[in-house]
Amino acid sequence: MEKYINLLRKIAWSFHKTSRLEWDELFSETIQAYYNAMEKYDPKKGAVSTFITVHITFHMLNYLKSTREKNALSIDDTDLIYQPANNPSPFWEELTKDANEIAKVVLSSSQKFVCLELNQVEERIINIMSNQGWSVERIESALYDLKQACDYNFEN
Repeated sequence: MEKYINLLRKIAWSFHKTSRLEWDELFSETIQAYYNAMEKYDPKKGAVSTFITVHITFHMLNYLKSTREKNALSIDDTDLIYQPANNPSPFWEELTKDANEIAKVVLSSSQKFVCLELNQVEERIINIMSNQGWSVERIESALYDLKQACDYNFEN
């Protein structure tokens, strides 16, 4: 785990900044997801760091979703802020409608995406959304928007 500790911290920190949940809680959850990922990792399926990142990110998104549904309140540094359970995190608010739809598709069947390389993920998304009547241009535009939102949230 020591080799990937900075990666785990970066992932936990990005979720801490967007969710306002306690750092210790999120980092603990990230470590747990790391161990689960390592149990499932198959070296034939690609780079371990990519697998870890994808697995932990999906785990954390599901964790945040379940946490938001259980807790209607989140703690800010200065006061309590009421957030209804169906109120999305700032990450979701930044997404375009199409990018949000693609994210929902991926999260609803995350096990189908976790072990794939990035280009395979994009191919699968294009196939799924094409079957729903989306044009390739619309899909690529939504994927671009989704990537931009992810990059912004990981950098900030």
